[in-house]
Amino acid sequence: MIQKKNALPVLLIVDDDTDLCYLLKSRYQKAFNVLIANDLLHAYQLVKANELNLVLLDYNLPDGTGTSLLAVIRKTNPGLPVIMMSGNDTVDVQREALQLNAYDFLPKPLNWSVLDSEVDHFASNPEW
Repeated sequence: MIQKKNALPVLLIVDDDTDLCYLLKSRYQKAFNVLIANDLLHAYQLVKANELNLVLLDYNLPDGTGTSLLAVIRKTNPGLPVIMMSGNDTVDVQREALQLNAYDFLPKPLNWSVLDSEVDHFASNPEW
């Protein structure tokens, strides 16, 4: 679980939309070592086994909500930046994510300039 010095920071993408996952991976793989999970079970395993620097986390997943993973992350790694994403852009969902200290909540379809700016920030400051 120790990240090698000079290694790329690690980005975990958790979304059941595999096309979006691979689009995000291709977009950010020059700045990050990108890991992908399409459900909570796989995401829990990756969170436990890796030293992460950033998580892009969908709210609606086949086996639960992203906020359940966010709650686990907050207990084990409270400073890990997590950007929540969802097509279910309700005030309640946003409030739930932000109460669990998500760095941001981005509605889908994604605003690429906002997401790129936030991801670039963490790529250049992986110890944030």
